[in-house]
Amino acid sequence: MWGEGKMQLKSMDEELIAIYNIRNLESIKLWDVIQDKSNKALVVPVLSITYDGGKQLSYTAKDEYFNEYVKKVVEVYHDEKNQVYENSLTDPFHLYQGIDIDEHTKQVLDSGLLGEKDKIYHFFEGKKGYDGSLLFLEDEFSPLMDIVFYHVEKLYQVTDQVVQFSSIFRGYQEQYLLSAKVDGIEHFVPLLATKLSDSFYHFELGNTNALSPVTLDLEFKYDAIEVKTSFPFLNMTSIAHYFVTKDMIKSTYEVKKDEVIIRYENHDLEKVDKPILPDFVYQTPNFSWFLLPWKASFGLATSIDEVTQDEKMITIHNLYLASSKEHFLEREHYARIYRRNRTTGMNSLEVVLDEVDKSVIGVSLSEKDHLYLLETHFLDSDLKRNGYYEGKLKNRYFYHLGESKEGFEGLKQASLVSVDSKEVIDASDFLNKAKMKKLVKGDK
Repeated sequence: MWGEGKMQLKSMDEELIAIYNIRNLESIKLWDVIQDKSNKALVVPVLSITYDGGKQLSYTAKDEYFNEYVKKVVEVYHDEKNQVYENSLTDPFHLYQGIDIDEHTKQVLDSGLLGEKDKIYHFFEGKKGYDGSLLFLEDEFSPLMDIVFYHVEKLYQVTDQVVQFSSIFRGYQEQYLLSAKVDGIEHFVPLLATKLSDSFYHFELGNTNALSPVTLDLEFKYDAIEVKTSFPFLNMTSIAHYFVTKDMIKSTYEVKKDEVIIRYENHDLEKVDKPILPDFVYQTPNFSWFLLPWKASFGLATSIDEVTQDEKMITIHNLYLASSKEHFLEREHYARIYRRNRTTGMNSLEVVLDEVDKSVIGVSLSEKDHLYLLETHFLDSDLKRNGYYEGKLKNRYFYHLGESKEGFEGLKQASLVSVDSKEVIDASDFLNKAKMKKLVKGDK
């Protein structure tokens, strides 16, 4: 991880370079152009700007980099809209007092919950980020085991065996050992755990005299959790979905035997009061909270601003939280979306203006010293994001230390200490508790 490798030079498209260098906005205009295609008029949105001393750019929704262009313009607009542009050469009398923008364009750009993304980002500005995770894989898999145990036990309910897992989970890299009672008799069960991507995990367990082999695939999506479980020896599979629909979390569960459905469930998850959340988890009063069957929580907040009759600004904010004495897991998705409905002579349009996907893993380093380590990872995906995310956060790992007698729930963001020294945290031996303790307590 820390070894030297060969340097690879990558070039960027000249159009993207021009887009990412947009600054000093002078005017912004969102308008429509009518294209004639096969004698049929088609209305296409256009965003035009003047910037940086008279430079001009204009992209239509049909252009390849329209999404990237809109995101960058929105990002710069929010950075500069309250600034007075002063340039002694182009504006010696300081006559320019802001960005020239009409009311409709301003309404579109200012719609949505604009402060959320900045609050998510702000804490990590100027902090040291790492290219790869410095935690052991065990620390990433541990917060997921309640999901695995719940769904394997649930599938066994349609067989003639009774299986109940304990909290024992030990191992290294991808090889682990579990403890489970099978028909009342305790057994050790081998587990193979594999991380296939930032959001997709594969587990294989059993294959002993007491427990036949079971496989489980777990996938986190921005608006859903999907769990697929399989008993190959019985030709039996199950699939569980927990997904956002309007202001609720719905759960569906289906079991098939020889491709025939033998069990099906469909219900809304229980809505609960706000769970006890750590101070470092960004939250708004708009969150609705739901209890997942393995005692984790899912929070969601969605707002829709009607810009015009056919235009909407949609803000989505979803949180998955799971916590125990030893581990903590948060997965967060935030997006602000501009959506234009299809009308007569006008195609629909959807542009993701802002987006954040991140994971926070918490590890208890010392129960005696109440010492905790947090790893924050800004995830990568196939979705295209804004320039700041791409350049500063995507695929980066940030580490903070904290002290709390109340567990993870007692950690305060203001007292978290950023870890920026390899002497304190290292891939080969990050559990240097003495140095960590000094760092948290401010000892020299």
